[in-house]
Amino acid sequence: MNELDRDIAGATAAHPQVVATLASLHQVAAGQPSLLPGWTRGHVVAHIALNADSHSGMLEAAACGEAAVQYPWGDDQRTADIEAAAVLPVAELLDHVRRSNDRLQSAWAAMPRSSRGIRT
Repeated sequence: MNELDRDIAGATAAHPQVVATLASLHQVAAGQPSLLPGWTRGHVVAHIALNADSHSGMLEAAACGEAAVQYPWGDDQRTADIEAAAVLPVAELLDHVRRSNDRLQSAWAAMPRSSRGIRT
């Protein structure tokens, strides 16, 4: 197994653990400060979902032979998206994380083996 496949397998295995941990988050706790300056726990959860979305987008573009940047609308829009998602109901945030993880795992699975350093 090459390093990329190892890392994808590790992240895929960690996704259910992340969701299980986040499932215990209550709305009040989501609004509490995180260890990241200026971010609540809701911001961190929003970032997890939106970061997965950004990676999926890049992989999906690459699969079509297109180049893509992680945040096509720029850092200001990334920040605004995180701010907006951070205050959503926890159930919606958790659902977004689940969907984002599933989309990312599908994008990884769709990658041609040759793009992962595996000779076919």
